[in-house]
Amino acid sequence: MCADSFATGKLTQPLHRPRVLPLLRRNVAANGLEASCSVLELEWGGDGKPQLPFQLVLAADVVAHEESFEPLLQTLQHLAAAGAEVLIANKCRDVVEHAFWTRAAELLCVELMQQGLSELSRDGDELPIMLYRLWATRPQQA
Repeated sequence: MCADSFATGKLTQPLHRPRVLPLLRRNVAANGLEASCSVLELEWGGDGKPQLPFQLVLAADVVAHEESFEPLLQTLQHLAAAGAEVLIANKCRDVVEHAFWTRAAELLCVELMQQGLSELSRDGDELPIMLYRLWATRPQQA
């Protein structure tokens, strides 16, 4: 989800999760934010660049499917290059997710802000929840 807190307050959700859009729209309406907030689709990867720059991108549970890693990273790069700061809350479910964070650190600045939070999985194991901050690297001064 992307939120522009100072301009139009637009919210976006990737196209591969279209059932989430109606829920986001209901939440916007339930909170009386229709005048300052709208829900839009944002396709990950390709040329699916957001129409407006966002100052802050909030995401949760988006690092779950290996086939979506590169499109997600491409989209995060576009958002960060336009000036957005990205916060991602992630439940560590699979070791393959390490590949996402390794690749993210090659493309963006990545900071682990919080770790050690946990949630019980269906089988009773604790799943660590991590909070990451990502932003575009700044060009080095000559």
